[in-house]
Amino acid sequence: MKKLFIGILICTVAIACKNEKNKAEETMEETIQIDSLATSPADSTNTSTKVDIDNNGPLFISNNKEYRFRLIKKDKESRPETILLRNETSARIYKMERVMSVGGEKYQDLDGNYIWIKDKGFTFGKLDKIITEGAKPNTDSLQ
Repeated sequence: MKKLFIGILICTVAIACKNEKNKAEETMEETIQIDSLATSPADSTNTSTKVDIDNNGPLFISNNKEYRFRLIKKDKESRPETILLRNETSARIYKMERVMSVGGEKYQDLDGNYIWIKDKGFTFGKLDKIITEGAKPNTDSLQ
């Protein structure tokens, strides 16, 4: 009798666990479907408005010549100042705002990409990682 009772108990637990697993999978599927329908956070590289760009703006070339960034728009009137920076290699456009820096001009987008323009050169990176560095273009001002 005891063995029969233990056998029934084990079967009941196994069925209950299987039902819980199915419910968890359904919940996960619903979550994935809901997440896939959700709008993604604002991507700083998406520019849906037509902008006047300057294809002759300052060109920043990395020391290893692997990266080329062109300043295609600088809006000094906005607060904080904003720029559009195009990666000439990948054609990606970054919309960046001026942020506090110890020296020079530093611009950063919502994703953490930044360009830091200093006396003799520039640094491009993401968050706390430096991606590349290079010399400052031969222009007196950055428009």
